[in-house]
Amino acid sequence: MKKAALGSAIFSERAWAGVARRLRLSRRELDILRGMFDGLTESAIAAGLHISLRTVHTHVERLHRKLRVTHQVALVLRLV
Repeated sequence: MKKAALGSAIFSERAWAGVARRLRLSRRELDILRGMFDGLTESAIAAGLHISLRTVHTHVERLHRKLRVTHQVALVLRLV
């Protein structure tokens, strides 16, 4: 997914790698989380990653459970 002047750009690639390690995220989970951090819809994330909307939705549900949050805002705040 291309990252041009998006919210996720405030963190370096190294910082994102650290987030993935600390939260034990897969590469795909991290990609989806970054899309969410950028404020993209699940449809936009799916299109950007060339995967189905259902796959993105499944990853989002798993991220909610893994990070123990109930909505997208809490998920993004959990990063910070």
